[in-house]
Amino acid sequence: SATVPAGHAAARTMANEDGEGAEAPEEIEYDPIPPVDVLDQVAVKRTIDDIICKLLELYGYEEDHRLGNVRLTIMALACAVALFAQIGPHSFPENKRLLTFSVGFYTICCALLQAMSVLIEKNFFVRTYDKEGLPGSAVMVTSELGRGEHKIEVVFHFRDSSNKHTETFTQSVGSYFSKDGEIDELELQRDVQLAMRRMEESLAASGSKKKN
Repeated sequence: SATVPAGHAAARTMANEDGEGAEAPEEIEYDPIPPVDVLDQVAVKRTIDDIICKLLELYGYEEDHRLGNVRLTIMALACAVALFAQIGPHSFPENKRLLTFSVGFYTICCALLQAMSVLIEKNFFVRTYDKEGLPGSAVMVTSELGRGEHKIEVVFHFRDSSNKHTETFTQSVGSYFSKDGEIDELELQRDVQLAMRRMEESLAASGSKKKN
């Protein structure tokens, strides 16, 4: 593992153009990101998503894992019931009701997971809690890299459904990756930092309007 220096851009505060901002985050330990195959769009997108998650945490936005934990719980229950139905000491048709219940329960679990994916998770790859001292600042982030496309679009949304403000940046993956597949975290950090700074400024502006 390596240490991010205090002056490293990935660990800098989201300062404004006048150099003002919050105190810089503490140094952290991280595992160097290995090169990826730039022709593998799935790997490229996943790497960018992972770095965005890390940057949000550096900026004070802790990731909310509750939805993922619910999904894991449902999957664990479905697998447990399916395993019980498969290897349990029961036979058909003597235990028809039990086996029918097992199949039905598994089907319901699958339907719930699909519904969560479509209605709740959607295309968001990360959800965060509010940043300390900034109520209503929790964000959700989507990214899209079309098949055969070289530009990735990243969109930041507030989790508060009443706040419709979003920030978007679109960039060629070639500006983040070298031809050998090495990621330039600093370049990506600049785009994420700018988007999050604008999100926070929008939140502050909306708060001022409500007070007035």
